[in-house]
Amino acid sequence: MIINDKDNYTEIMARFISALGYTDVKSAGNDSVVSMVAKKDGKIYAFACRYDIDAISGAAMEEFIRAAKKPEVDVLVFMTNSSFSSAAKKAGDAAGVELWDRNYIDRIAIGVDARLEEPVYKEESHKKVYIAVAVVAVIVLAAAVVLYFNPDFFGLLG
Repeated sequence: MIINDKDNYTEIMARFISALGYTDVKSAGNDSVVSMVAKKDGKIYAFACRYDIDAISGAAMEEFIRAAKKPEVDVLVFMTNSSFSSAAKKAGDAAGVELWDRNYIDRIAIGVDARLEEPVYKEESHKKVYIAVAVVAVIVLAAAVVLYFNPDFFGLLG
């Protein structure tokens, strides 16, 4: 599941976790350390959702742990389109954070039925196909009418 939409990554991942069965998904936006909160199996999950070209740093992991570790939160999840540095893995493992890197997300996405990225011009592309079909139909119909009324129009009869 390759996602190249940095600006909408959190929104796309919110739809993804909803498709995984999480409920009451509330997004805090792209700029928040805790990107979203959701429920599943009676537990409250806090998610960090980071789109990054580099591995997630230990400092970013520690910041998330400080912001998300609340008495009402049962599970911490850090998800990224990238990977985790060894310092981030160490800090996350010590705090019990579930680490969802691009490879893990790819594996759990198999079989998930969710529209994560909508085509940009979905309706426009269908309209173009309908117009092209209509134009071809009109041309074929016009040629049939011409041949019916003037069979030698194209010089086919000798």
